[in-house]
Amino acid sequence: MSTYAIEIADKVLELLQAPTADAPTPFFKSYWRTPMRQVAASDLPLLGVYILRETRGPDGDENAGEIRFIHRLHLGIAGAISNADPGEQLRILEERMADIDDRLLTNPDFVRMIEGVIAMDRRSQYAQVAETPVAEIQIEMVVTFRTFWEPVVPDDFKTMHVETRYPNADVDPAEVQQITQEYDIPQNAKGTHDGPENPRQGRGRSEIEAPERRDDPSRGVDVARRSIHAPPPA
Repeated sequence: MSTYAIEIADKVLELLQAPTADAPTPFFKSYWRTPMRQVAASDLPLLGVYILRETRGPDGDENAGEIRFIHRLHLGIAGAISNADPGEQLRILEERMADIDDRLLTNPDFVRMIEGVIAMDRRSQYAQVAETPVAEIQIEMVVTFRTFWEPVVPDDFKTMHVETRYPNADVDPAEVQQITQEYDIPQNAKGTHDGPENPRQGRGRSEIEAPERRDDPSRGVDVARRSIHAPPPA
């Protein structure tokens, strides 16, 4: 599971806990982020937000470039009340759970964290906790987001050390003057012909040559029409 999935679930619970103009007084008594097997009557009404599962699929070609994923995060949002009264608590629970759509799907803080919502599912469940009947409404929301993982390269080619041994490796450096030199290799350097006066700056060689090669039947392929896969958003 990615740590970003945890951040999304935390944000969902934070937004559902916050008071609104329509509901300034909290209806729920307890808020959980960790599912528990046993619910006590003193915990009710209860709202929980849980990570049910998270799946990852390749974002583009899986064998090209750094590893990239499209995540599908299944969030469970459960509201539970004592169902001992003749329907009033259940009606309020229905209203509070229906309000989740407005609280999350129209909130910029939540929407910015994800790419989209691809599914939502609602179901009801009824159980008995000791002598207390419990009604629970469960919502499963499936959201998507992306991650990409740049490789860690601990041995970047930053410095080149050159020593000569002329005319062979066995020669005494005291007899023949040798050269010892270190070169700092610029990182992300542009080509020698790049510059503001060159309109071709920043383009690949195939793009530069494309106009001249486009009508050349000996080439057989129009390199300018090849698609380029953009990196996933940060």
